[in-house]
Amino acid sequence: MKMTKVALIVPIFDKTPVYFDLFLNQLSYQRNIDILILSNLKLEKYQFLPHIETKIIDKPQNLERYISENLEWFTSTRTYWGVGSSNFLYGNLYKFIHQLTKNKPTQLTLSGINNNMTFYRSLPTENEDKIALENTELELTTDNIISFNQGRIFNYFNRRSFAFVNIDKAIRNNLFSIPKWEETPNKFYLSNSGFYNEKEFRNYNRLHFQQKIKNKGMRYFISIRHFLKKQVDDVEVISQENHHV
Repeated sequence: MKMTKVALIVPIFDKTPVYFDLFLNQLSYQRNIDILILSNLKLEKYQFLPHIETKIIDKPQNLERYISENLEWFTSTRTYWGVGSSNFLYGNLYKFIHQLTKNKPTQLTLSGINNNMTFYRSLPTENEDKIALENTELELTTDNIISFNQGRIFNYFNRRSFAFVNIDKAIRNNLFSIPKWEETPNKFYLSNSGFYNEKEFRNYNRLHFQQKIKNKGMRYFISIRHFLKKQVDDVEVISQENHHV
């Protein structure tokens, strides 16, 4: 089966985000997508896999115009191309994109909660349809844990996979720190209290479970205490009524 060639352009200007190592780690798994990072920064200290290119440029006033006028060599040689953002950690993007390419639409979109990723067809097509795949963004909340496994992104509890996570928003909303891993592990987890590798997550899971049991036990104890107090109060009321009689 002939593969659909996909290009992703990622602009990174002025400064790299504090989670840049995590961002690059997720990009490293996008091996079915050709990635071009546009930047005005020196990125020599980072190692990029063959499917990731960098191009050092001055920050353009109009990125869309710059792409149209200067990057045809990159976009026209792929079937679809789109613009990404360093605000996100990406999951298995190709899997989601490929689901939408069967009828060769002119435009396809991965729809998120507050963000969309749109890819445009470079090659001629008779199909002028613009189609979208809904609910492809996973948001970090107090009720879920995000699992990262070799580039894929899952909801830990129901194992549903997603295309991207707004990591910039997650960090700003939860104020946790970036892990100081010497090397980003293949599998790691993110809750509203921060990042965990597998060993740390096992401990987190155990402590979290113990806390839930403790909380349930406390609620049970309180409910029993309220029940017993009510029984005592009822007995006292009956006793007083009998006394008056």
